[in-house]
Amino acid sequence: MKSLRVVSTFLILLLSATFVAAEDTSLSIGGKILISGEGGLSFFHAGKEGDFKHNEFLVDEGKLFVEASLGAQTYFYSETNFLTREASDDHVEIGELYIDFENLSRFWNSEGVLNVRVGRMDIPFGEEYLTRDAIDNPLISHSITDFWGVDEGVEVYGASRDLHYAFAIQNGGIPKLHDFTSDKSVCGRVTYDVVQWLHLGFSAMRTGALDPTHDVLSALWFGNGFVRSLGSPATTNFRANLYLAEGEFNWNSGHFTAGGGQLHYSDNDPNSNNDQTVSYYQFEAMERFIEGPRGKLYGAARFGKINSPDGFPIAEHGDFGHFFFSPNALTTDIWRFTAGLGYRPNANILLKAEYTAERGTLFNGAKRNHEDFWGAEVALKF
Repeated sequence: MKSLRVVSTFLILLLSATFVAAEDTSLSIGGKILISGEGGLSFFHAGKEGDFKHNEFLVDEGKLFVEASLGAQTYFYSETNFLTREASDDHVEIGELYIDFENLSRFWNSEGVLNVRVGRMDIPFGEEYLTRDAIDNPLISHSITDFWGVDEGVEVYGASRDLHYAFAIQNGGIPKLHDFTSDKSVCGRVTYDVVQWLHLGFSAMRTGALDPTHDVLSALWFGNGFVRSLGSPATTNFRANLYLAEGEFNWNSGHFTAGGGQLHYSDNDPNSNNDQTVSYYQFEAMERFIEGPRGKLYGAARFGKINSPDGFPIAEHGDFGHFFFSPNALTTDIWRFTAGLGYRPNANILLKAEYTAERGTLFNGAKRNHEDFWGAEVALKF
């Protein structure tokens, strides 16, 4: 069944790629329903302790989006994930699914200041999730922190001149059908365009109390994994508080971004004190070498590092089952450097290749030296 689903999704994306020569390839039905999609067709290889150690051809991503107007500046949006890199099985999954009440501030003559989303939405922590899909990401891998996630709740967002904001109250855990604690996740991001070439942002979040037996994991993704309990079986709740400061410098042919912050973990384990602080920072640069009617050729590089003196479950490009779940494989520090090239013949297709070097140290002193990754990908949207 899994092989059949992978093959069928691969064929659908290949057929869709034949329609991406035009700038706008989405399907509009009656002017009220818009159907579009995105995908990534890839070849990945990693070291002997990596997650792709068998020279794998993959459908890295297969997504279908449906948008519908409900009238009065109210919209329905849904995202269906047929396959994603992070999926542990071949089940079709719901990504985002929400109703968007846009421009509520029009009632007091303030355009765009207040908008409200209700349903299942991206967690508005940091800004990487906005460009994380294969067609938008200049590289194949993601940053070392890779903050993203989808969760049920309510989000308010808007802008006033050069100041933008997004705040959300969400369940906090990964189960889609229930929340197992009354304490909710609270997240907020504020960004400011100082000048045309300088963009600044600050995000803060609390996951709220999570049940290690039923919630199991945070909805927020971190380090190619989640936040999980570090306590003994007697632990009944755990949580994390995070913040991230970011800046982006833009010029005509590229950009440079930098960011850093901390994650503070705690739980109520009666047998030990597991509180700890995890710090992180990262940089990214991208420069277009050729830009013309035949497409855009660019180079990109990214460096990031995570430090956790007491050891934290950080999967990254390593074997997920070992480095995330094993109590003997907690990581104290890890860094990643990625360099890649990309060619975009038009807005709807992107060819890219990269090499990533990754090194780390475990709490027991063992080294993580066999997770280097390289890959090639064709990303598309339609």
